[in-house]
Amino acid sequence: GGNAADAALALAPGDAEANAIKADIAMRRLRSTRSTPAEWASVRHRLTRAIEAGPDDAFARLLLFRSYLLSGNVLPPDGQKAIRQAFEIAPESGEIRIAFAIYQAMAGRFDAARRTIAVLAADPDGPEVGRRALARINAMEARAAFPS
Repeated sequence: GGNAADAALALAPGDAEANAIKADIAMRRLRSTRSTPAEWASVRHRLTRAIEAGPDDAFARLLLFRSYLLSGNVLPPDGQKAIRQAFEIAPESGEIRIAFAIYQAMAGRFDAARRTIAVLAADPDGPEVGRRALARINAMEARAAFPS
């Protein structure tokens, strides 16, 4: 899968965008199958290469953060650092803003998460996305208050 990404990587193995795209494709495949820790480690290795090659690449950092969530792992320091850096690089990205707010909520910082999302909820072009993200954060807070 990822023929264009494969072609780009054959020409330039360190290409940040091609590595990120290839990792994204692999993550989608791993999500829909039984995956092994080694497969996730391979995805993360590719994302780390993309981040090293593209210091301003917010997308690869977002994917690294997501790789831990999708694999069911505890979010380690490099995943935390990745989402913080992605948000610093591209706070205007709604997708990154939502992921950063989820990270804040995971850390128990629910008020900060709501402030992060408020920008989206107030956006006349897409308030529904912000409202859904806000509902998710409120649900996370409720689960934290009443663990099963």
